[in-house]
Amino acid sequence: LEGLKRQAKCYLACLNCLKLVSEKNAWIVRPVLNTSEKYSPNVSSSSHLPPGMSPKRSADGEELSMESRIPPKRMEVLEMSEIEREFQLLCARLKLANKHQTISHGSSTMLMGPAISPNETVSLLISSNLYEDAVKIASSYDPPLDFKPIVEGLSMKCVQLSRGANTAVENAWDWLAENNPSSPKNDIGSSSSVEAAWKLLESLVTRLQEKESGSQLLKAVVTRLFSMNAFLPSWLVAKYKKANPSELLRLYLVHGFIEDAGLLACEYIAAVLGTGTEYFGLPNALHATSAPVWLPHNTIDQLLLELKEHSDEPVYHSVSIEH
Repeated sequence: LEGLKRQAKCYLACLNCLKLVSEKNAWIVRPVLNTSEKYSPNVSSSSHLPPGMSPKRSADGEELSMESRIPPKRMEVLEMSEIEREFQLLCARLKLANKHQTISHGSSTMLMGPAISPNETVSLLISSNLYEDAVKIASSYDPPLDFKPIVEGLSMKCVQLSRGANTAVENAWDWLAENNPSSPKNDIGSSSSVEAAWKLLESLVTRLQEKESGSQLLKAVVTRLFSMNAFLPSWLVAKYKKANPSELLRLYLVHGFIEDAGLLACEYIAAVLGTGTEYFGLPNALHATSAPVWLPHNTIDQLLLELKEHSDEPVYHSVSIEH
């Protein structure tokens, strides 16, 4: 832990110095060893040579070991953005180490060892319920790291919290406060930690959805909730309707939510015909003078077959009549 703190101080000193110079001169050069050429004592030098080439030998005919070879050094230029990114990774490791030390009165070997990769850091932050820090690390790269594990982890935590005991619900305020230091109740007047957790998920999905095109994040959240046999919150359904209603309809059908799929199909068809078009993200309704509107006919046909097979059940019978 002390080693991480010293590294953090060194990074801060470096960043402070670079901020004193002009932007075009805010960089450093450091020597880097090519780790791919390092010697392994269990591997002979001849195994590193291309086929048909003999290893070097001494005057006595003995094969020379590669142990004495020193890997050539190369220079690496680091700009301030890269140094700040490494500093963020180090701060995340330091935060994880402090959290682990508080809980288990000891330091994690993985955190104290060699530098872990950014993806491993994000995974550890998710497992420690530090979702905002995970988003910060993932967003610092270009292109950004995958956000799906973050929203999937928080979705699972929300469901577990909704079904948890009173003790777990009360203890949840601690990690909720770490994800929003300005207010332990997530700045939205939540009356319970369960409500605050779901609102944190909504906030994260909304912000990340603006950075990514498509509906991959929404699909990840919905798939995780369905895998835990949980219902979808209304805000998530509304966002998915605008982003990709046909995909939401297909997910309902694949996971066996036939009634919800039927209701969504009715709303979708009505939107195409001009009722509630704005709720499905359609540029226009179906008119003779407007552009054509696409409907997922194959998915709707499969839904009709499912409803026909379950037409004897009262719940599905009413939906089938509407179709």
